[in-house]
Amino acid sequence: MNGRRRAPRLLALALVLASMGALGLSPAKGGSMKVVSPKAHATAPGPKVMVQVEVRGLTLVAAGSPLKDGEGHLHFFIDVPAGNVKVGAMIPLDSTTRYVHAGKEPFDRREMELTPGRHTITVVAANNGHQRLASPRPVSVTFTVK
Repeated sequence: MNGRRRAPRLLALALVLASMGALGLSPAKGGSMKVVSPKAHATAPGPKVMVQVEVRGLTLVAAGSPLKDGEGHLHFFIDVPAGNVKVGAMIPLDSTTRYVHAGKEPFDRREMELTPGRHTITVVAANNGHQRLASPRPVSVTFTVK
């Protein structure tokens, strides 16, 4: 009886995992990101600040490219926690003051205009359909703009 109850659950899990792969939502194996600049707790001259990231385990490509596991692009969240967009959900493209899209070269950095004060930039990986990926995990840096 227990085996019969588990079969539908296992089938549902297999279908979910297979669809994640088809959508390019499979995690990059061993993927990681690190903010190269600015350094944490640094003071950056403003109002324009360049944020650069080092990415491993995910090939950065232009947004709109065909969906393919292990490929994607970055989004820079300005003072917005990564948790505001769940894994698999679409990252908003309608607010350049909160979400900066890096779907064109250079893929690993963006210059953003920030007001004076403390800011946290969170870098989130997305597939080519702008859906948040589980891996590489988001990375954040907090710094002050002069």
